[in-house]
Amino acid sequence: MRFWAILTAVLLLSAAAYSADKTCPSDQASKDGISAFESFHKVVAPIWHAAYPDSNFEKMLAAGPDFVKAFGEISAIEPKMKNVSRKAAFLTHREQLADLVKRYDAACKAGNKDSVYALVPPLHEAFEMTASASMPIPYPEFDGLVVTVDLIVNTHLPKNNTNGIVGSTETLVIKSKGLTVESLPAELNSQEKTVAAEFAAIQSLANQMQECCTKNDMAKYKAYAEEMKGKLAAFSDTYL
Repeated sequence: MRFWAILTAVLLLSAAAYSADKTCPSDQASKDGISAFESFHKVVAPIWHAAYPDSNFEKMLAAGPDFVKAFGEISAIEPKMKNVSRKAAFLTHREQLADLVKRYDAACKAGNKDSVYALVPPLHEAFEMTASASMPIPYPEFDGLVVTVDLIVNTHLPKNNTNGIVGSTETLVIKSKGLTVESLPAELNSQEKTVAAEFAAIQSLANQMQECCTKNDMAKYKAYAEEMKGKLAAFSDTYL
């Protein structure tokens, strides 16, 4: 009994620290528009944060059908990411979650309190890992580049804001230099050579845009800006 009491205390402290220190991956996935995680989160949150720590077996045993129904939305998600490792991680974690939901529901139907109680932590963890795997790989240096290009294409160019175009293009050139193999997220290290070639093309295009500013060639600049937008979108789809 003492072991289980200590283990429970550790799990609860870990959960509290996790909640205090960072946003749950499922919360972020929901904000990113993946509503399936929001539906599941509505079911798992009261179990993980209230019923489980309070040993409220009545609520935990009653949650089986709700988990099955909510997981149906997650199982329907079509993983469209082109990044092989991301897609594999998502599919693996979702499969683990599917198994845990099935076992949890069976334990609920059998009225097995011990099994239900033991399954709550791994089920919650598998859910958060699945949500985390569904989101893009964080790459601040790349994200900063996207913000600048978006500003140029959607704000400065439509308004013919010459000063804004020139200033943002200078920023673009500087930010493009931050795309290096050293700045790569760990998940992309295995694709270093391919990514390095992509970076060289992006940096070259940024320099061409700056040259157009110097020559006041806005027709060619707009074409390059659209090309840059497409190139960044393709990189994001393929790698992140």
